[in-house]
Amino acid sequence: QLTFAERLPGRWGAGATYLKLVKGKLEREMWEMNRLVLGIFRYLSAAGRLNKKAFEAALPEDDRWLMAYYEGLFPKLQSLMKEPRDQRQFIYEVLKHDMEFDRHMRDGDFRFGEKELSREQTEKVKSLVLHLYEKLFYKGTTQAFKRQFSYREFKEGLFLGNRKNVCPACLGYQNDLKEYGEADHYLPKARYPGLIFHPANLAVICGECNDLRVKGEKDALEQGNLTEVYFPYLRAAEEEAKLSVLGEGGKRYLGLVPVGAQAGVGKQINDPVTKRIENLEQLFRLRERWESFLPDCIAEQAACLRDLDDSAQAERELREEARRIGLKAAEQKYLLPQEACLEFLCGSGLEVILEESRRRREEKQKLAKNENST
Repeated sequence: QLTFAERLPGRWGAGATYLKLVKGKLEREMWEMNRLVLGIFRYLSAAGRLNKKAFEAALPEDDRWLMAYYEGLFPKLQSLMKEPRDQRQFIYEVLKHDMEFDRHMRDGDFRFGEKELSREQTEKVKSLVLHLYEKLFYKGTTQAFKRQFSYREFKEGLFLGNRKNVCPACLGYQNDLKEYGEADHYLPKARYPGLIFHPANLAVICGECNDLRVKGEKDALEQGNLTEVYFPYLRAAEEEAKLSVLGEGGKRYLGLVPVGAQAGVGKQINDPVTKRIENLEQLFRLRERWESFLPDCIAEQAACLRDLDDSAQAERELREEARRIGLKAAEQKYLLPQEACLEFLCGSGLEVILEESRRRREEKQKLAKNENST
């Protein structure tokens, strides 16, 4: 008798896309769902024909709750059974291989077997696993360890264990990430259907990051292998990259640089950290979405300093604000972009902010003079 419980112990700790994340409280349950999916394909790989009683007998007792949904699963199972047995065995081996990808984050030669499946086979796998995900987990409930749980509970668990209202990908502040954030499949469902329930592949990000115009269904591995990407829970950009103002002259922008890199200096070619940073920026279109941070910071600080005639006093005020924001940013990560902009303005951008504050002061004085003359 085939068992559905193939042990794939969790091997990953803290990590994220940009910010470090910790695993949610339902991690064990998601592993069980992952094993259940693998077990279904193991059954299909060896079955001579599709038989409801044999399918139920192959289920461990704790998983027989699935039989209540058998009628909806039947056409998906039947479609896969039309594949020759050697191809069903191949599909199972591919999924088993791919579900262990988290062991290979330092292996530049690791290749996902799902890319070796035909388009038709991929669609059949996706149809079955997506049915389980959408009909049971997302819109209803699933069961593991003799308890029911749902997508909403899983998402709330991820939210509560992490940075609350800060999106870990773009650092955007969200008024209610718990309610409006989305459990993103970092490797998209359409291309990696076998990883739909994989707990290392799911992280809560903001709706804008997960929008089709930003990440959507983009493949994080399109431009690199596992060693060249940041990945939820497995490798965090926060550990090796920092925000900094880059570029020259009037073409300044906020971006990521390796930790230890000199502020304002471009990235090093062929450096593995640089490759990961570039892939992250492209995946979430960070440079484009962060382009307003520096001009907004300049405008805000210039408005605050415009009443100070003494440049030395203005500089002291600016440095005190930078120190204050820096202390808060250590805990309130949505302030990291502002901290980077203030660091620039206190350094090579100091003349920029002083000139802008002088310009605003002169405009204010001129306006006041015109009002008095009338």
